[in-house]
Amino acid sequence: MGGAKTMRMAALTALKRSATEHNSKIAQYTIGMIEGMQCAGSDRSTLEMARWVRVAAHQGLKEAQWELGEMFRFGVFCDIDMRLVPPVHQKGFSARTP
Repeated sequence: MGGAKTMRMAALTALKRSATEHNSKIAQYTIGMIEGMQCAGSDRSTLEMARWVRVAAHQGLKEAQWELGEMFRFGVFCDIDMRLVPPVHQKGFSARTP
């Protein structure tokens, strides 16, 4: 069991290095989603998820913009007035709503 966890951590570390070196918004978003699922509910995982998703959102990835907008909308970080959410995140949110 420990070997599988070590392999997952090594793969995530390699993905993080690649995302940083190549500035890949898809890899950055993927890392954010993995971080969010890895330790669901812990403050550390939420902040790591937000950090990676925010970087991808600022590069224009619509899925990341939507995800970040959802974090704000549901008050993952604190109670936030949607009027104060930056337009880049509002744009991503509105792109996904019917």
